Amino acid sequence: MIKQLIEDLTFDKISLSQALTRAKIIAYKINNNDFKEWLVGEINGGYKGRELPKHRIIPCDIYAEVSIPFQGTKTIPMDVTSIKDLAGDHSFNEMRITQSIGTLELGQSQSGKNQYGFEYFPMDLTNHFKKMTDEGDSIIAIKRRIQLSQIDYILEQTKQRLLDTLLELNEKFPNLENDYVDSNANNQKVQNIITQNIYGNNSNSNIAVGDNINQSVVADQKIEELIKELQKLGVDSNETTELKGILEQEDKKGIGKKVLNWLGKLSTKVVEKGMQLQLPVIIEKLQDYL
Repeated sequence: MIKQLIEDLTFDKISLSQALTRAKIIAYKINNNDFKEWLVGEINGGYKGRELPKHRIIPCDIYAEVSIPFQGTKTIPMDVTSIKDLAGDHSFNEMRITQSIGTLELGQSQSGKNQYGFEYFPMDLTNHFKKMTDEGDSIIAIKRRIQLSQIDYILEQTKQRLLDTLLELNEKFPNLENDYVDSNANNQKVQNIITQNIYGNNSNSNIAVGDNINQSVVADQKIEELIKELQKLGVDSNETTELKGILEQEDKKGIGKKVLNWLGKLSTKVVEKGMQLQLPVIIEKLQDYL
């Protein structure tokens, strides 16, 4: 069961939504609630009562459709960076992607060669913005724009998290279907696998000062190797210099979002300049920082 699922998922013999559904059988076999809840969130979407994974929060631009007398309708950028949503929790320049994986896959299959996707604000929210703008009466609609490559990134992140989990479960329990025993020891092993691969908790509290210094050196070497690999993939020196600056900053808070923004700008240049870049490979190289 698990071995066949790993093969089917790795070689794209099935869709990601199908793989997630089949993985529910394994989640109930090992009786792990965190795995079950994660699968439900990805399969059904919504994420009500559960924290939305960071890779499902993507940057977006806001545009207003404005009616101009004798000229018709024009679409212009709208700066709302200082405004939080009505609940006061999130920026309007961040789109929280709560749709199911199946919905995202369907949307990507129907997007054709479109580079961008749009989401229109509901009318009550549009009216709220109109009241806050000096010339709000001329606004017909407000919409958010995302780069569709960011949806590919969400799908790839989800696939890799599922695949890594299945691979490690198969390694620790080679005959999981028939011989798995629901014991405290096995439950702890399973929990560690789920936590590390799905929720990204790879922290280790038992690190000495000397280890920190060594980790810093290794991290610097890793960044240098990454930059060289990206240049081999066709990313120019200006882009890699900007990325290196992001990765080497002392304050690591929000670094994933900055790397994602960098990826978004790179994707735009690929389309605008007709550059030949292997974006899926580049995204895979950057996964440790996202």
